[in-house]
Amino acid sequence: MELNEGIKHVLTGYSEGVNFTKKAVENLLKYDLSSIKHDFSQEFDLKEVVKEKLIGEGICYSHCRNKTYHKFINEDPLIGVYYCDKGYISRIVAYWKNKADNNYFISFLRSISKDKVTIFPEDIRIATRYSWDLGIKGKLIMVKQIYWTQNYNKILHKNSEALFLCIKCYNLFTQKIPSDNSLCHNCK
Repeated sequence: MELNEGIKHVLTGYSEGVNFTKKAVENLLKYDLSSIKHDFSQEFDLKEVVKEKLIGEGICYSHCRNKTYHKFINEDPLIGVYYCDKGYISRIVAYWKNKADNNYFISFLRSISKDKVTIFPEDIRIATRYSWDLGIKGKLIMVKQIYWTQNYNKILHKNSEALFLCIKCYNLFTQKIPSDNSLCHNCK
């Protein structure tokens, strides 16, 4: 783990969407790590790599512990959300080829929440995924991820608002918590 611009950077950690398996460890141990010195390719379909290698089953952290679903909400940069069947967003993840933009991501979070949701710096993490992490052979690629985990318990204690995804129209909205509502204002 290293510190980068005040944000913890997990070098070999896995987010909720990555299944950490024995096979992944074996792939890492077989990989020629000297290749790290080489340039990483920009010639790959980021969205396809993310869909095939980085999106997986997860649980809704600190809200309901139910299964989460993934939905892309932005194309450039590529950003997706993990949300539960009640629409609560437990995690937002941005994906970049080789270099992530921390400032853009934080501005994006503030923009979509209209500054109604407190973004705690300690809830933002950076991770780097390499070819060998992902089981991709024959191409040197690097995917940078920045992810924000919305901490329900922390927000609840501050009597604040949380970010939700409308389960009908898939628009983002904020509301005070706790709440049983899973629809945005337009879909109610």
